[in-house]
Amino acid sequence: MVEYQGDLVVGGDFTSAGGMTATNLARWNGSAWSSFGNANGAVHALCVDGNDLLVGGAFTQVGGVGTPKVARWNGSAWSGFGAGPGGRVKAIARFDGAIYAGGHLAPDMGYSPFNLMMWTGTAWQPPGSSVDNDVTSLWALGPHLYAGGSFTRAGGLPSSYIAAWSQANVSGIPVDGLIGGTPSFGPIVPNPT
Repeated sequence: MVEYQGDLVVGGDFTSAGGMTATNLARWNGSAWSSFGNANGAVHALCVDGNDLLVGGAFTQVGGVGTPKVARWNGSAWSGFGAGPGGRVKAIARFDGAIYAGGHLAPDMGYSPFNLMMWTGTAWQPPGSSVDNDVTSLWALGPHLYAGGSFTRAGGLPSSYIAAWSQANVSGIPVDGLIGGTPSFGPIVPNPT
């Protein structure tokens, strides 16, 4: 869930919100729910990008528009990003002027799963090297894009469930990570001050 233009937008795998028909994507204005695009598959990721809302998941259409796995709402219309990154998008973020999608990605495109893909403006491509298992959370902070998930290698190096990509280095940099167990990364939201 994210705040978008003063409303709360929620994604998931559902058919109604507050008694209103809303398929996998809904909007709460503070007093009532409304449908918001109706995605034909689960929504796993939401990200505000300036005046736009980016949506990621396991869908192929939002609002009746072909939007495989990643969609953009510009305030008045839905649009997609080419053929989509393939697989299932679980996280989405803008970093260093590009849109990144994380998840279990790329099997639909003939690549080995890279699990992190970057929109170049015309196509989805892996950003150099990637991670060896699913990315479930992305966050841009300063000069780094952080990824969290169930991976143990990033950029060909050991990494314990968390890694960073820098503007100057498109390979994953392991971050002194988490040890033991299986961490769970949900959506990351800014801490309100």
